[in-house]
Amino acid sequence: MRNIGFGLEHLGLAALRWPKLFIAIVALITIVAAFGITRLGFDDDVVLAFRSNSETYRDFKDLLSERTGSANDVVIMVESERRLDAERLKVLRELHFELEFVDGAGSVFSAFALRPSVSGWRTGSGVVSRIV
Repeated sequence: MRNIGFGLEHLGLAALRWPKLFIAIVALITIVAAFGITRLGFDDDVVLAFRSNSETYRDFKDLLSERTGSANDVVIMVESERRLDAERLKVLRELHFELEFVDGAGSVFSAFALRPSVSGWRTGSGVVSRIV
């Protein structure tokens, strides 16, 4: 006869042979599970998912501590060996441009949003608006 239960049928046979022992084991597992459920929690801070001892994470935490933003702010950090390479700067500029069109994005700020001030005009969040 083939073993189609991968040997788990032996647990059932043992439970039939020693029912009091298996009731005690099930009760103990239930108590441990109930204790575990009371300690179960959910942390909605997405930043904690990236927590590590890396230098990049420390730089990120320093950046967040220097800013006074809301919990709805999204920060994108880009790290590259050749960050001043023209090709990479072009890609970052395009990323900034695309982020401005994300639905629900109130503003996008980066080095590409900086524009010289012209009298009668003001800059803000990458978009120039006329002061009336």
